[in-house]
Amino acid sequence: MINNYVTIPMAIRVLRQDREVLNDFKMYRIYLSKIDAVLEQLQQDFNATKKHLYTIDHVKISCIEKGDTMKYSVRGNGMNEVFEFTPSELRSLTSELMRDYLYGDKAIFSELKEDTWIN
Repeated sequence: MINNYVTIPMAIRVLRQDREVLNDFKMYRIYLSKIDAVLEQLQQDFNATKKHLYTIDHVKISCIEKGDTMKYSVRGNGMNEVFEFTPSELRSLTSELMRDYLYGDKAIFSELKEDTWIN
């Protein structure tokens, strides 16, 4: 759950950037429906994860250091730990998460918007 708390916001940022890049493609509207659906699902799952951690597990997670490694403090409910992630670990975790939401277990069907084929 801690990994999701850290990587879901990163996946949201990446998909929003990808969405902007797709605007340069000729048939970009085909992809926007899927990206929008995934972004919405990621946001809902992040909100649920955050709510669960705060209200049920009574855990607070905060970024305490940015640099060569990202350090996150996890406190509450008997925990007082620091988790470290290297950039490559974060990239790998975020990539796995995105793959899961786009093609894996968490993939959802998204309907094409009506104006998809209109230029």
